[in-house]
Amino acid sequence: MRKLKSIAVCALCLCLLLSLAGCAAAQRPLRVTLVLKTETDVAEFWGMLLSGVRKAAEEYGVELTVRTSPTETAIDEQIELIRQTAAEKPDVMILSAADYDRCAEATEEAIAAGIGVVAGDTLWLDKFSRHVLRGEKGLNIIATTPYKKKSEQEKLDTDTKLPILDADGQIVTEEK
Repeated sequence: MRKLKSIAVCALCLCLLLSLAGCAAAQRPLRVTLVLKTETDVAEFWGMLLSGVRKAAEEYGVELTVRTSPTETAIDEQIELIRQTAAEKPDVMILSAADYDRCAEATEEAIAAGIGVVAGDTLWLDKFSRHVLRGEKGLNIIATTPYKKKSEQEKLDTDTKLPILDADGQIVTEEK
């Protein structure tokens, strides 16, 4: 069961990075902070997850910051990491909390600061009764994003449907 939860967190992190990266505005990359329980050698899973997330962030142009507690039981340190993240105001914080009840206040502060928070691990099972079923590869989680893709298009005359020209004879464009 614990392995299943860990796989769900990995899938959630990677899916979020991949889906949000494509929606980022061209002016600046999407800023994501990943707050993990730990990254110690004992917890080999977290190291592998982190390796995959870093590779995906690089490939899709996401500005990734990673914060980890020294151990899975260092909950006070994790609460401080959440508060530090809220102060920096990334676009998204992905959280795998050691204790969601104790981290709730700091997490709500991040949400109040306008940060999109994605919670992983046991929260999906405990709070939302969501879990990966036998034969499935992960959870489908669809979330909105504050980004819209903009493109330049030729401005067309409403009557003739032909491009409008400026004083120099150049086609006028508009951002949509």
